[in-house]
Amino acid sequence: METSEKVIYIVFIGSLVFLSLLISVLIFVIFHKKTASERKQKHIIELKQKELELLNKIIETQEQERSRIAQNLHDNVNPFLSGLKMSISLAKKKMNVDQVVLYKIENQLSMIDDIFDNTTLITRDLSPRNFYKDGLVSAINSFFDSIQEVEISKEVILLANDKMNDPNALSVYRMILEITQNTIKHDQPSEIKYKIQVEKDHFVFFLEHNGIGISQSQFNELLKNSDGIGLNSLVSRASILSAKIEYNNETKACIKLSIPSWYA
Repeated sequence: METSEKVIYIVFIGSLVFLSLLISVLIFVIFHKKTASERKQKHIIELKQKELELLNKIIETQEQERSRIAQNLHDNVNPFLSGLKMSISLAKKKMNVDQVVLYKIENQLSMIDDIFDNTTLITRDLSPRNFYKDGLVSAINSFFDSIQEVEISKEVILLANDKMNDPNALSVYRMILEITQNTIKHDQPSEIKYKIQVEKDHFVFFLEHNGIGISQSQFNELLKNSDGIGLNSLVSRASILSAKIEYNNETKACIKLSIPSWYA
């Protein structure tokens, strides 16, 4: 009887030891998988952070280059055009020419004016002075005021802080310009209404138009197949700001750009 009890006791102890080992192995495997998953997740987050830092650096470099080119245009090209126009105007007054030559001179002066206007527009797009002077909302309104080919209406909810000195404000401005210019170019609207407001802590830009419009799935497809600089820049800026761009054409064609935690 004692021998039988000893066997049972040994089997029981052995079973406990085996069960303990099995549980230990299971705990080790689960812990190892969790640790490996955490390491993988941490690695993904680090890669994403490095990608965002690189995008941010690229955009910062682009803005510096834009500013440099804009300054060169303002300091060198514009004065040259002004001087050229003045010289031609003075020469025209001193010359006794027939109507044909006079017409050619007037045409040249008109071409200089066109070049000057285009250069001014390019300079404004490269480095928007009104943005640096008056802030984001004022610059957006000024941009829409300059659009001639489309009827514009607006609704701007007054903001407590215009984010004038926020380093991301210029990216928001660029994104709104890119969205609007793409809309005018591809959707061919005759009317545009835009709204700027804050929803909770989200900065929201909403654009509605009577053009063709696209759906969110069509926009996503464009992103997959596009190699355009403007669209890629839009996506890069949106990624840095965790911004969401939503397209809808079910009832009316509209686009919504929302940026979280920007007005917190």
